[in-house]
Amino acid sequence: APALRPHPRLDLRPRQLPVPRV
Repeated sequence: APALRPHPRLDLRPRQLPVPRV
């Protein structure tokens, strides 16, 4: 079921989004 996993790369970038903001 591909619906369970949207994107393997999105899971690695969720923490990098708030990092550049600080």
